[in-house]
Amino acid sequence: RHQMNFMEWFDLLIPEVALAQGFGRLGCFFAGCCYGIPVEWGITFPEGGLAPAGIPLFPSQLISSLFDFGMFFFLCWIAKRKKFNGEVGAWYLILYSVGRFIIEFFRGDLIRGAVGTLSTSQFISIFTLAAGIAILVVMRNKHKGDATKKVSGLSL
Repeated sequence: RHQMNFMEWFDLLIPEVALAQGFGRLGCFFAGCCYGIPVEWGITFPEGGLAPAGIPLFPSQLISSLFDFGMFFFLCWIAKRKKFNGEVGAWYLILYSVGRFIIEFFRGDLIRGAVGTLSTSQFISIFTLAAGIAILVVMRNKHKGDATKKVSGLSL
């Protein structure tokens, strides 16, 4: 409607997605869902929550939340310096995929399912990472091609 392409919208909205995810993971912590594996030094949840009570657990929700907040600030920094449409969104897909893949090793709520030895989220992260890299490469090359056309158009 306003002649704004998808990649412009993607770049505009995606940092806020990371911010919302950071707050969402805090909600997970307070609800006791998305809990981590048992560890000696972890967070102990009370009875009545979704996490096993009385067992020290890795604070996967808090680590995820901190990562998401950090990613929000990084994406805002990238947005101010972006060279082409799609760059911010591509970095989100790349960073979120890597972060999610790693944090999944420390999650204890295995009811979410698995694909072979990977959790479902790790399996999906592989494809999301590939999509982020593809968008970054394609849009960067498209931008370089557009810049070359502009320069060659001026030289005639």
